[in-house]
Amino acid sequence: MPNSTLVHPHALPGVTKARVGDFDDMVLRVIKWHPPPLGLTSTYSELAASRLGQLIEAPVVRGAVVHVDPAQLPEELTTQAAQPITQPFHVGFTYSPGEDFRPEDYDKIENTPALPAAAIQLAWLQIADQEGHNQYLYQLEQVLPDKTTRKMNHFIVIDQAAICGHHDWSNQDLRPNTPYSLPPHLKVRVSIEDAEPILENVMSLGEEEIRSCFGSYPDGWGIEDHLVNKVTEFVLQRRDHLRDVLNSNLL
Repeated sequence: MPNSTLVHPHALPGVTKARVGDFDDMVLRVIKWHPPPLGLTSTYSELAASRLGQLIEAPVVRGAVVHVDPAQLPEELTTQAAQPITQPFHVGFTYSPGEDFRPEDYDKIENTPALPAAAIQLAWLQIADQEGHNQYLYQLEQVLPDKTTRKMNHFIVIDQAAICGHHDWSNQDLRPNTPYSLPPHLKVRVSIEDAEPILENVMSLGEEEIRSCFGSYPDGWGIEDHLVNKVTEFVLQRRDHLRDVLNSNLL
């Protein structure tokens, strides 16, 4: 498990008060705290969504449980009245420098073939809070051994806390056949023919592969077995309705 060596003081935009941290495996990560300000399940949901996205090669940021010594935290996080952070296990996502994605950025991205998987990731997990934000333009400039420079621009999906349509689904009635609307700028870029191979991949996943994405998390997070079963069954059953959801969005 990665251990933080430094938590940078500047809070990233948003209500989660996420911070960037250095870790002992030399990976820079964005740290999402638990307990989360958006409700009990949101940190757990982001972790599981990242794992599921990697199963279908969707353009998502990679998340992992990380250890952060509370002594490294800014005082404002450990003393905040609503949900003070006192336990050491959180979720860290590989830091991806970039900016909010805009429709005019489609002309510059280099991972256009990943767009169908992004659409299916959003529709399958019924990820809410995607209206006009939470798609991201990942920008990276690398200096190669021959001293030439390579620039990359990738479309990625970030902030997947609101799976099942809610930031906190613990007390929600989850219905796998719930309709879903993809971001308008994305659905006009993906056809149902484009999505078909990814959909077949989703349908071919073994049940245990899917369950494994939800089954590993810190004991102190308060995610009880009945919640794990609830969300896992939702994701498994939603596969049966995924083609209908996509047909209502894509041409």
